[in-house]
Amino acid sequence: MKQIKIQCPAKVNLTLKVVGKREDGFHNIDSIMQTIDLFDYLTISFENSDKTEILLSGNSDEIPYDKSNLVYKAAKLFLSQLENQNYKISVYIEKNIPIAAGLAGGSTNAAGMLYGLNKLLNEPLSRKELHGLCAKLGSDLNLCLEGGRQKTSGRGEILEQLPFEDFEVSLIKPINLGISAKEAYTKFSEKIEEMPPTLALPLKGGGERYSHKYSKFAKDKSIELRKNMTDAENKLWHYIRKEQMNGNKFRRQQPIGPYIVDFVCQPKKLVLEVDGGQHNSDECMDFDNKRTTYLNNVGYTVLRFWNNEIFDNIQGILERINDVLNSLPTRGGGLGWGARDSFPNDLEWAIIDDYVELQNIKKRYPNAIMSGSGSTYFGIDMIFDTHDGFWVKNNLKAIPYGVKEV
Repeated sequence: MKQIKIQCPAKVNLTLKVVGKREDGFHNIDSIMQTIDLFDYLTISFENSDKTEILLSGNSDEIPYDKSNLVYKAAKLFLSQLENQNYKISVYIEKNIPIAAGLAGGSTNAAGMLYGLNKLLNEPLSRKELHGLCAKLGSDLNLCLEGGRQKTSGRGEILEQLPFEDFEVSLIKPINLGISAKEAYTKFSEKIEEMPPTLALPLKGGGERYSHKYSKFAKDKSIELRKNMTDAENKLWHYIRKEQMNGNKFRRQQPIGPYIVDFVCQPKKLVLEVDGGQHNSDECMDFDNKRTTYLNNVGYTVLRFWNNEIFDNIQGILERINDVLNSLPTRGGGLGWGARDSFPNDLEWAIIDDYVELQNIKKRYPNAIMSGSGSTYFGIDMIFDTHDGFWVKNNLKAIPYGVKEV
């Protein structure tokens, strides 16, 4: 009997942008991933046999030890590459990485299984062939096999190595909350579908590409609108610019999702719209209602004023704006929930409104970022306090490697 022990690192997504839905139902991403020194361990033993057996066991009661486990699937896929050879394979999985946490716990174990079997059998498969198997099994396996800092695309299987940067990272996760990738991406798709169709652009090779940053068109259009503000907009801007409203800062002609709003105070999530008479038409009113509904859904309060109100009752309007500003909470870091462009991770944007546990983390640690599709937040050069109901791991380090023998 031969035996090997494989160390399988967790990963964090430093950024994660969803850039398109594929024809196979998965999503294309643009992400920067980094392996860290939080490890699961696989103890793999094998011996010749007259039939193939794959036996799993471990220290966790939260994962299955049967054919549904990704480690089992990895072993079966690896053996399918060999001709006329049967083995009895036993694997003990020591779990330290939380499950459904966005830390690639299942993926790193599966990548470790492929790597370990290849080592035990004197490397019948090349590194390229191992990566091919990783891509067949899941989205994060290639990153876990290679490790370090990688720019990932496709489903996550396409890697571009980036220069390694040494840093400390801490993790915090609600103990009783796990979020699957399927749930997170489903919620993302549902949010995208609520947006106007102009936000979905054709993706080369099929599917749709989602805009996750201000497009060049939006930037150019906002600049044009600033240069050509109406008389009513200019008058209101005269009174709210340069933090004149009790220190509240407004921006003018600002893109938010698929729209460009007249004025926005981001820390208070307050939008001001100034409308001329053309907005009285049924078509414009329908568009304005959809626009307001979208802004409300992503966390903004919207106040609309007619041009004549600006000219005839500016002091009354300023008082109303001030009253609303005073009634609204200041969001941590000026981000608030729901504004997609504010989140390094699109999936956090998609799910945070649904989970008070995640909101509590964000309120306490505004600069923390959700990793991947799960419920774990990380902070770079940050220490998380211990809290009832939360798993915390401080002072971890970025590492320049993936799965390896120990």
